[in-house]
Amino acid sequence: MRIGFLKTILVVATIFLLTPAWSVQAAAPVKAGVPPAVSKDLITLLTLLDAGGEAGFDSSCIPALMAFIYASKPADVMYTTGESFNSNSAYGEFDVNTHFDEFLKFAFNPDVPSYLLMPASVRHSHWKSIEGKQQPLPKLWQTLPDLKESIAIRGVEFVENTPDLNSGAYFAYDLDKLLILLKHEGRFVLLAISKQTNVSEVGKKGVILGTDDNWTYLYSGQNGINRPGLGWVSSYMYDSYSVAVYAQLEKGRPGVRCGTFKWVNAGWSKINMVREEHIHNGLQRYAKAFKEIIEDPILPGADKIAEIYTQIRSYSLAQLQEKFYGYLNTLEARHQNDDNFPQTWFQEWFKSNRYVKMLKKEDMESLLMVEYMKNTLGREPQIDLGDILGASHLPIWPDNRLAYNN
Repeated sequence: MRIGFLKTILVVATIFLLTPAWSVQAAAPVKAGVPPAVSKDLITLLTLLDAGGEAGFDSSCIPALMAFIYASKPADVMYTTGESFNSNSAYGEFDVNTHFDEFLKFAFNPDVPSYLLMPASVRHSHWKSIEGKQQPLPKLWQTLPDLKESIAIRGVEFVENTPDLNSGAYFAYDLDKLLILLKHEGRFVLLAISKQTNVSEVGKKGVILGTDDNWTYLYSGQNGINRPGLGWVSSYMYDSYSVAVYAQLEKGRPGVRCGTFKWVNAGWSKINMVREEHIHNGLQRYAKAFKEIIEDPILPGADKIAEIYTQIRSYSLAQLQEKFYGYLNTLEARHQNDDNFPQTWFQEWFKSNRYVKMLKKEDMESLLMVEYMKNTLGREPQIDLGDILGASHLPIWPDNRLAYNN
């Protein structure tokens, strides 16, 4: 009994180690609660997930929320909604300089994996069902010219996130999700409302190699967290909710405001280890990569990225495994002298046949897609992309970006 008690004390004492991928260290901002009317509108949206009623939904049902989204806000303030749903919460906001239809083509495209815009936060994700069927997400940007009434789409999305910066834990879970496309005062708005369907799979050990900005991660498939003396910890995401608002800033001009409210309950032994600061910092982690990618001046068009994705998905499992062995060799050559490189663990587990054969096809496909995006953004990829880029495409790292796709 005493050993179990001591373990509990140890985990609580190391609270900062057990939060999911939202624990980036940063100066603490000033906290402020959102106005009560905004909280009420958020509850209205989250209630739609269970109660329905989204047919004919319009922005007049959530006036305070829309006013909050469009309002200017101090940069040093962290907004929260309190401890709703037995979870702490935070709000994150950023603007992207792109047209609303182009935003939808990249972020909500059935032919482009959504994780590609958030490689610091999500390992991979996909829609398991749309309206109860295995079918692709509609191409929402095609509906914009004739949009008069709101369009609602329900589905279930699978998500596996990236390793936490402190604990190295990563989690897999399903989300019930509702998308509502509508107009507000003549401007397009997409609402994305979600809640976790059940407790996540147990947290597994991961490793971040290099800086987090390089999006290079190892996923072990082994339960626990990657910290000395704490490998035994079984952590979970118990619950999470989010309301994301993607709002066109001006009609006919580039500019989309991305505002996300998120609630998270995660930790060990049903103790919520996630603080508001963790969620806020995680939203910043997500925003930094998203904005960097979608605003890159030589980012290939969505159609080109979809073409690359189709090519990668056509590879056999054996082809993907061969590339992954080469990837592991490159990681070892480039990172073996890093302080956090798991020397023994890497040799005994990551380079074993049983590890590569344990990986799912989608695990390796997502790796290739992220490495392709790294190359596109001028980072040196850690995998051979020659057959993906083609002979006519130069690698664009680090000095020949202007030559790419000319």
